[in-house]
Amino acid sequence: MADKTKSYVLIYDITETKIRTKVSKTLVGFGGIRIQKSSFEFQVRESKFMQIFIAIEEMINDDDSVIGYQIIEVNRYRQANLQFPEAMDSIMVI
Repeated sequence: MADKTKSYVLIYDITETKIRTKVSKTLVGFGGIRIQKSSFEFQVRESKFMQIFIAIEEMINDDDSVIGYQIIEVNRYRQANLQFPEAMDSIMVI
């Protein structure tokens, strides 16, 4: 089955300005669209989003965090499901 383009959101909490700036520029370079200061949206294949996520994880410190969500349209609401092996969770965004 082909790896189709999907919508994702990547959110980060990074304490050091230098690292935060590098992460932000990297996400823009990967085609991310800033939706808030520490949040970017992507329209990419799942394999590409995992590459982005891993690249960012390698830049940050142990005290920092990065979280990625796949966005799925459900009727008039958007449901986001965490898609990473460390922690499976879900959230409803209205």
